[in-house]
Amino acid sequence: EACGLNFSEYPDKKFGPKGSPDGMRLFASVGLYFGSESLCFEGEQDTSSIEFTTCAIWNEVLEFSINIGDLPMESRLCITLYADVGDEQEKDKDGQSTPRKGKKTIIPVGWVSMHIFGYNGVMKTGLVGLNMWPDGPANPIGAIPDNITREPFCPGVVFIELEKFEVPVIFPKSDPTGDSLQAASKLAASQHKEFDDVAMNLDTIAARKATVDAANIVYQNDNDKDLIEEIVNADPLTMPNKIHRLLVWSHREKLLKIPN
Repeated sequence: EACGLNFSEYPDKKFGPKGSPDGMRLFASVGLYFGSESLCFEGEQDTSSIEFTTCAIWNEVLEFSINIGDLPMESRLCITLYADVGDEQEKDKDGQSTPRKGKKTIIPVGWVSMHIFGYNGVMKTGLVGLNMWPDGPANPIGAIPDNITREPFCPGVVFIELEKFEVPVIFPKSDPTGDSLQAASKLAASQHKEFDDVAMNLDTIAARKATVDAANIVYQNDNDKDLIEEIVNADPLTMPNKIHRLLVWSHREKLLKIPN
């Protein structure tokens, strides 16, 4: 919400010894940025234009087309105060100044920007007062602190009221290069190791069972046993003869218990 603005001596210094021109009007331009990129498709939003006063009050609500959950941690709110000093002047043939229709003289008076989230990740809410920097327009990647020095002179103090919530809005900690990723990696490695240990134990148990089963295989005679061992231990690329194939087929159910 664009609340208001308190001027000090800045208008007199900005516009000369005569102070602000007659009919000068003020309006503020407000935008949300991440770096130099606007976070809203509509860009910056302007308040209404009001007559100049040392205590300008807008009391207007500005809404942006972005969800709070989509705001980056480094989001900035940038505010620029503009002065509309009237129609642009042009000189005629006699050297006299006349207003040029449709051409306005817009002068940036001051600007300021602030982070939406504090250093602790908590979203700022409520009434906020910011000392503006002279001139402008606002620089999204410029200085963040407000003008606490008030030098060479401060254009004024702008007051804005941010939306309030029943509970603090905190930006989630999700640093892809930080502790959360390391913890996830350690957990995954631990789970992978546990899986490998279980698989190894199962393989060991299966191998031992197969060895016991193979030792308990009952053959019709010792000759069959010797031939089976010969077939099992032979080169895998060796082509078995007809007798070997018949022997393997007749003992196929028993051979399933042999691990190799």
